[in-house]
Amino acid sequence: MHKAIKKQHKLARKSKDAFLQGILSVLLADIEKTAKDLKVAWLGDIKVIEKINYWIKQMDKLMNIYKPNSKAYNQAVEEKKIYLNLLPTQLSKEEIIDIIRNNNLSNIPELMRFFSSNYFGRYNSKEVLQIFKVNL
Repeated sequence: MHKAIKKQHKLARKSKDAFLQGILSVLLADIEKTAKDLKVAWLGDIKVIEKINYWIKQMDKLMNIYKPNSKAYNQAVEEKKIYLNLLPTQLSKEEIIDIIRNNNLSNIPELMRFFSSNYFGRYNSKEVLQIFKVNL
């Protein structure tokens, strides 16, 4: 995710989208400061998602402070949309079934380890277990 956000930032710079570029610059600075503090080159997806969720909560706080339809309120709404779009999308039932079948996952511990390492933040573990038990 860290690399994907850097790529989006680069595209925002090229397209001269100052609003998106500013938001992604702040997010990347936050991510890179945390990586430096942790003495790692790149943050893993879990930490990046935590950072995005932090900024979403900050936008919620701003939206509670400002009057609806004010310029500051609308800006916080737009910024929150950008952060929400950075979060991974949930896997569909069909995608989960395909992943299980294509990777020959045959038991629950193996299944959960695989999803945890490869699809963090993109699935509901209860749903994956239910699909596994019912369909496979």
